[in-house]
Amino acid sequence: MEKVENFYTEYEDMFEEYIEDIKRYLRNNNEEYIKLQKEFHETLDKNENLVFVLEGEITNLNGTLVPNPIKKKWS
Repeated sequence: MEKVENFYTEYEDMFEEYIEDIKRYLRNNNEEYIKLQKEFHETLDKNENLVFVLEGEITNLNGTLVPNPIKKKWS
């Protein structure tokens, strides 16, 4: 554990940069992540209403009524 703390203390100014580089590398090279990302986008392409929900547009999707959790009633 001491080694981890020393690493962070020594490189704390660049630590977040290192983490972002690692995340970017994994996003670009991890086959499971790439497969799941593709599947996620295909699901969104097939379900327009889901896109609206994820973006926070949850009232009157394609002419349908959906509960608005902020107002706690149907809008």
